[in-house]
Amino acid sequence: MKQQQIINLLNDLNIKSRQGAGGNIIVQCPFARFSELHHFNNDQKPSMGILVSDGSPCSINCFTCGYKNVSLAKMFSDLYQYDNENEQLNNAKIGRAH
Repeated sequence: MKQQQIINLLNDLNIKSRQGAGGNIIVQCPFARFSELHHFNNDQKPSMGILVSDGSPCSINCFTCGYKNVSLAKMFSDLYQYDNENEQLNNAKIGRAH
């Protein structure tokens, strides 16, 4: 997948991203809402980089929370898992409140 295609995909998923220097994509970390390492669980100053190079896996790294990966598909899978776990935790808290 080319750099602009990845940027378009991320933006379509409401993950703010833009082209950086060289083959880098600068991204607001989608895992920020799950990590206290991001100030107020928000990534105001994009801290994730995705290095895209032809014929090689992506290199994904958040310099704040430390998330690392080499696959966009795996990153989306991890994000989906975090969302599900967070929803289950919230549902359990709501159940205890009643």
